[in-house]
Amino acid sequence: FERYIICRQFGAEVRLLNPAAGAAAWIKYTQELGAQPNHFYLNQMANGDNPIAHEERTGPEVWKQTDGAVDIFVHGIGTGGCIAGVGKYLKGKKSDVKVIALEPSEARVHTGAPMAKHGIVGWMPGFHSNFLEAAGRRSEE
Repeated sequence: FERYIICRQFGAEVRLLNPAAGAAAWIKYTQELGAQPNHFYLNQMANGDNPIAHEERTGPEVWKQTDGAVDIFVHGIGTGGCIAGVGKYLKGKKSDVKVIALEPSEARVHTGAPMAKHGIVGWMPGFHSNFLEAAGRRSEE
């Protein structure tokens, strides 16, 4: 709800979709909207620039703000772009960094579990990221 209010305060027209419709309906809607005049569809779920941007910007920011003292990076999967890009950057700086991806326990689609409703705002229900090479692997620890 807070995101909705902030976007409205900045003059955005906010369109709310039924979460029960799932990721496929959301993606279809945004593609249709992006095809309209004066609209642009970034396709952050499949756009290769997403993880690259995080590798080039967010990763170095995390490294700098921690003075390189990063042992574990934990992040929600979402589109997968941030954790993939930051993870790649951090692993390049320190190969033994652990990168841990999170997703709602009710919707562990990256581990092969069936999609179910969850209450985390901003986490697209049922979306499986194409940016995560190791998705589904579990830590041995």
